[in-house]
Amino acid sequence: LKCGTSNDTFLKELPKLMQLELIPFLAGDYDQFANALVSRLNETKIPSNQMKFLYNHAKASYAFCDRLVNKLRTFIETVKCENDMTNQAAFAIILIGIIFIGVGHSMPWTLGMPLIDDYVKKRNTPLYFAGVFFIRILGPVLGFMLGSVCNRFHYDLSSKPGLDPTDIGWIGAWWLGFLVIFSLLLFPSALLFCFPPQEVAQKMESELQSQTEPMVQSTKSSLAKSEMKAFMQSLMVILKTPIYTITLIGRMFDTLAFKGFFVFQPKYIESQFDIPQYKANLFIGSLGIVGFALGTVMGSIIMRKLRLEGRKAAIYIACCSIVSFILSVAKIALGCNSVLSEIGKLGK
Repeated sequence: LKCGTSNDTFLKELPKLMQLELIPFLAGDYDQFANALVSRLNETKIPSNQMKFLYNHAKASYAFCDRLVNKLRTFIETVKCENDMTNQAAFAIILIGIIFIGVGHSMPWTLGMPLIDDYVKKRNTPLYFAGVFFIRILGPVLGFMLGSVCNRFHYDLSSKPGLDPTDIGWIGAWWLGFLVIFSLLLFPSALLFCFPPQEVAQKMESELQSQTEPMVQSTKSSLAKSEMKAFMQSLMVILKTPIYTITLIGRMFDTLAFKGFFVFQPKYIESQFDIPQYKANLFIGSLGIVGFALGTVMGSIIMRKLRLEGRKAAIYIACCSIVSFILSVAKIALGCNSVLSEIGKLGK
């Protein structure tokens, strides 16, 4: 791109040119922006029509290999973000929503698993747990499918001429999935009120009475303190158990590795293979999560059929972890050059 002057000189002077008086012209009035920027140069080597050409392409949604265009694009985005921060309220709303999602998600999970463990035969517990895990894993599958459908629509549900889901500037209707899931959760949430609380309440009451029998005459305040003290003592006993502690640490590292892979995998597939967001979600939901769910069910069936307990179960888990580690390391040899990396090579 020949602008009649040295590109390096222009790039050095560009930060000085992006004064506050030029910010109103960033809204899209190309002629005014070009004229204002040229007037700030104090020289006539860069015609306004070429500045208009520069600014037009700096605002384009597709990539350029020209260093001057990309530098101007970076400055435009930086100035806009520094002087018009509109994402703080949205960030706060999303953060509060995630907190409420966590509260609602934890209740059935933390209360449902002990309930199954108490009222199911020990031999059948792995199978029931597998069913619960399978349903829990099936949720992300349906979530990715729903996200794939929602991301095909623009965020304001209007049609944008010349803009489609394959464009880098496309923003899908991500919020639509929350409304659909909220509507679907109303019915099963109402069914939770149909569970008989009497038997469970009686069992909890008997356990509480057996633990607090010496303190029947004490006040509610002292009862709460004694319960907290007993809870802390029980917690310390559990944490001092080697099996539980080692299992907890192993689970922590397993979650640490899986969550990072799980969260960033759609974005990686989208950028590495240059596919739209809805297709990346579709691939993750239909292949990756389904395989994880099948592995969970098969593992529980194997545990039940072979009656693996104690050390045998630990050896089985260790063998599966070693195989997973080998396959994960083998992924290093896989890959291909992305479209963006090729564009970067051509632009050097």
